[in-house]
Amino acid sequence: MINLFVFISLYISNFKNKSAASFLYGLQVLSLSGVYFVGEYYVVDSFTTAFNTCFTILILVLIISPWRKYKNIKEIVYLRETKIRKVTIFLLGVNLIIFISLVIISIFVFTFFDEINELKYSGDFMDILYDQFPIFVKGYLLAYYLHSLSYFLIVLHFYYLKKGSYKMSIYCFILSLNIVLYGLTFFSRWTIVNYVLLYFLAFFMFKNSLDKKIRKKIFRISTIFVSILIFLFVSISYNRFDENISYSNKIPRSSIIQNPTAFSLFDYLSQSHVNGMRILDDYNFETFNGQASFSALLSLLEQYGIINEYNYLEIREEMLPDNYWLFNGLVSELVYDFGYIITFILAIFYYLIVKKLRPIGNAMSLKNAFIIILLLQVPLLAIFYSSVASLVMPLILLIPIYLYLYLSKI
Repeated sequence: MINLFVFISLYISNFKNKSAASFLYGLQVLSLSGVYFVGEYYVVDSFTTAFNTCFTILILVLIISPWRKYKNIKEIVYLRETKIRKVTIFLLGVNLIIFISLVIISIFVFTFFDEINELKYSGDFMDILYDQFPIFVKGYLLAYYLHSLSYFLIVLHFYYLKKGSYKMSIYCFILSLNIVLYGLTFFSRWTIVNYVLLYFLAFFMFKNSLDKKIRKKIFRISTIFVSILIFLFVSISYNRFDENISYSNKIPRSSIIQNPTAFSLFDYLSQSHVNGMRILDDYNFETFNGQASFSALLSLLEQYGIINEYNYLEIREEMLPDNYWLFNGLVSELVYDFGYIITFILAIFYYLIVKKLRPIGNAMSLKNAFIIILLLQVPLLAIFYSSVASLVMPLILLIPIYLYLYLSKI
C-alpha cells in the first residue's frame, strides 16, 4: 500500500526529532497497518484512485508536518496570575455543572437501556430522553454545547503542574474527563479514544516543563487512568459486538481476526482508509456545502429559529447511503464537505496557522496553547473522521476568554 510506505518513511525520518509530528506519523502507520488484519483492501487500478491516494497523502502531510516544531516545551507563559485563576475557576464551575448533568444522564442510560445498539442507532435517543425524563434534555443540551470547554482544562492541568499548584491541576484533570463522560451518555467509544490520544500527546509535548519527579508521578497516575479508559473502551466493544450475530456475519472471510470483539477493535482503528478511498472514488463534485464542519453551530442556530430547518444528516445519508455512519477519514470528509480545491486551501491555511503558533525558545504562550489543544485534534483524529465540526464551538467559546485575558483591565 502506497500510503503505508510513505508514512513509514516519514515516521522514520521524524523519529529522532521527537516532536508531535513523529507521534502523528506513527499513528498513521499504526492505523494503516491494521488494514491488513481486517482483510479490507483497495487497489490503485485507475487514475481516479491514484489521484485520490496522492491527494490524501498530500493533505495529511500538510496538516502533520508543521507539528515538527512542537517539542521540548518547557513553559506555558502567562504573566497575570490573578486573571488566569479567575478564568480557571469559571471553567471549573461550568464544567462541574456539566459533570453532574452527564453523570445523572449516564446513570439513567446504563440503568434503563439493556440493548445498546438498538438505542445507539435508532436515532430516537433525544425523543426517549425527553419523553421519560424531560428535565434531562436541558442538561444534555447544555453538555452538548459546552462540554468542549473541557479541552482548555487539559492545558490548565499542565499549566498548574508547572506552577506547583497541584490541587488546581487535579481539579482541571478530573473535570477534563467530561470529554469522556459525554460519550458515555450514548455508549460512544470515540470520546474515549479522543481523550486518551489528546492527553497522551499533550503530556508528550509539555512533559519537559515538569519536574522529573512530578513527571514520573504523572506518568504513573495517567497510565492507571488510561488503562481504566482502555478497559472501558474494550468493555463497550464487548457489550456491543460479542453476541451481535448481524455484526459477526459482516466480518470478511479474508480477515485473520474472526472474533467479533477483537475485529471491532482493529476495524475501529483502520476502517477509515478503505472507506475514505471508496467514497472518494464515487465523489461526483456534489458537496455538503460546509454543513458537516459547522454542524454544531447550525444545529444551535436552528434551535433558536435563526435559520430554517437544518437537514445535514438527511443529505449525508442520501449522498453516502452505505458510509454515512462509518469512519471515512479526515480527507474524504473534507472533500465531501468543501470539494478538492477548498480542502487544499484549508490544509495550507492550517499549515500556516500551526507554524505561526509554534513555541518560541522552548516556551509557549497560554493563548497559543488554548488554540493548539484544539487544532491538534485535526491530525490526531484524522485516522477516524474530520474533527473540524467539534472544534467550531470551542473556538467560538474561546473568544470571550481571550477578550478577558488579553484586553480586559478587570
